Amino acid sequence: MAKLSLIVSGAATAIGAKAWLLRGVLPLPAVMLMGQATLVGYCVAVAASDRLAPKTTSLLGKTSQGRFRWWSYPIFWPYHLGLRMKLHVQRWFSKEPVYNAVGDQGWCGPSVGRPFNVWSQRPEALLK
Repeated sequence: MAKLSLIVSGAATAIGAKAWLLRGVLPLPAVMLMGQATLVGYCVAVAASDRLAPKTTSLLGKTSQGRFRWWSYPIFWPYHLGLRMKLHVQRWFSKEPVYNAVGDQGWCGPSVGRPFNVWSQRPEALLK
């Protein structure tokens, strides 16, 4: 996780530096959004550090069921946007099947609004 913290904090620093350097050129809302993205990046970097990662799951609003609380989305939108983009790119280039068999009649795969779901029949049958 230490590498992830370095990557995230480096990206946050780059965004923050750009916001600071362009503060006289960009409109104030754009500078504020870049500032928020910087602060969120530092929060994620700290939360992903080796020492704190096991204890900071709830820092970003994640529940024990694996879902995010409603207030996490407006506050940590840069994190959620980056995470969604990463997952879409990862799925796009992945050679893994989208749906996997779990037992004889169980299937696991993505669903709307959740990272995964479990069905009692093949996913293709549910799409009809």
